[in-house]
Amino acid sequence: VRSLVCGFRHTVSHMDTIHEYEPWELSSPVLPPATRLYNLSPIGVGTPMVESLTGYIARLAEAHCVSSGLLYWKEIKALAGKGNIFSFRVTGDGGYSTHTINGHGSPAADFVRVMEVLTGRRDLRYLTLLTWAQVLPGHSLLRRWRAWCERCFQAWLQAKQPIYEPLLWTMYAVNICPYHRCKLRDTCPYCARRIGPLDWRSRPGYCSQCERALVGTEQASSSEELAGGELMWATWVATAFGDLISAAPSIASPPTKERLAQTIGRCIERTSSGNASAFARIMQAGRGDVSRWRRGKALPRLPLLLDMAFRVGASLMDFLDRKSTRLNSSHLGI
Repeated sequence: VRSLVCGFRHTVSHMDTIHEYEPWELSSPVLPPATRLYNLSPIGVGTPMVESLTGYIARLAEAHCVSSGLLYWKEIKALAGKGNIFSFRVTGDGGYSTHTINGHGSPAADFVRVMEVLTGRRDLRYLTLLTWAQVLPGHSLLRRWRAWCERCFQAWLQAKQPIYEPLLWTMYAVNICPYHRCKLRDTCPYCARRIGPLDWRSRPGYCSQCERALVGTEQASSSEELAGGELMWATWVATAFGDLISAAPSIASPPTKERLAQTIGRCIERTSSGNASAFARIMQAGRGDVSRWRRGKALPRLPLLLDMAFRVGASLMDFLDRKSTRLNSSHLGI
């Protein structure tokens, strides 16, 4: 009896002790709206190596364990209203120009809209050149086939990072990797064919023709290096476009053709005292062309635009966005 009483007293004493527990949040969590496709984050937004939109589509298809063609046909085609985009041909102008998906025209705008609806993303325009639509000429802006740096692929593989295709590599004027200073490769090392920007069987790091890996092979050591003046110019061009691409998310208002015309007008004033004919001779262009550039009625061809920015010592981004206030006439050789 004594032991029972003692046990009872111990139990009562233990029950008198109050324990305070942390409160529970019983309200329902706010969940993001469901999306048709994965909300896959694009790689490198805000950097010179942001991925291209065609590359993003291929990587999104791989994440869903389907081919790029099937993803397009089942999910993208109806919303984009583009029909059969796989009629594209690398040579000539045949079929749908899939390389323009990465550009600054209506194909890029349409695919950005559709992919943002399907994924719930709001940053896919930076995988294209839409920010620079008014100041970059469309002709010879993007190459019609894929190009890649084998050493970048190899480095990402060794670091166990995702293999992807940067927007920088799609630029026609960019033929060098600014990091490894070697030429970009544009033919498969196995089948020796060029590869379309977005084919039915497109996969990051693979040839869509023979379906063999473009990374982690013995061919990765075959990259051709440049030297001298050729290397300097190629590096400047690649860096200039890299700066342009990386700046897009921070541009509050996209540059306009009128602002570029004002910059070109200042170039003419400071380098040739407003003499359009003298400026035309320097740039090896027609006087009528210079007049149209100055009035904002036309854009210089891309090689001339690059040459103009380089000669005045401005970055391409500053030149296009009217920030090149210091225009050194000595750089123009007059």
